[in-house]
Amino acid sequence: MIVRSDRFLQHAEPAYASRPLLAMGEGWYAVANGGDSVVTVHSALGDSSVITFPRSRRPIGAGERAAYVRWHYDLLYLRASQPQREMMESAPREMIERTNNAILERTDFPLFAPEIAGMFGTDRCLFLAGFDPEWEYRGEASTWLVMRVNPLSVLGRIAIPESGVRVRAVSGRAVFGTRVTEDGVSELLRFPQGVEGC
Repeated sequence: MIVRSDRFLQHAEPAYASRPLLAMGEGWYAVANGGDSVVTVHSALGDSSVITFPRSRRPIGAGERAAYVRWHYDLLYLRASQPQREMMESAPREMIERTNNAILERTDFPLFAPEIAGMFGTDRCLFLAGFDPEWEYRGEASTWLVMRVNPLSVLGRIAIPESGVRVRAVSGRAVFGTRVTEDGVSELLRFPQGVEGC
């Protein structure tokens, strides 16, 4: 969607939009479209492997839209000044509902949720997240599947212990993410990765 203003053009993708994903490791890279349930892993030698997951075709319904509005409103609150926060806290219910409706009216949603919402790579491992709108505002799930790339095998799963954390990077030993604190500041968090073999 392109929004035109008198001063500039602004591009906004739909909430929970499927997007192209790329992950890289030592001697390999993986590509996927978040709307598909297929990941293709290419080696530096030119070989490729395809990982296929059962397709869910989860529709974006009222629950997913409501979760997006809650996340959006919470982020507005966290980024607001103290007087703005006090106004938001004392706002009548009707005003909050009008704000929520305004958020919904200016937000486009796809028909279906992405099959793969996040993807990262380390030296030997590929990390994949499904979709969960209650956990993180872009829809990344709290549980990530960990796969060894060569030979292709599932090593386990890791769970992000705190809600609202956006995963930014993964290493063989840790997961790094950010979240907005109550002060409106983005903080960097580190969680142990815990899966052997990466």
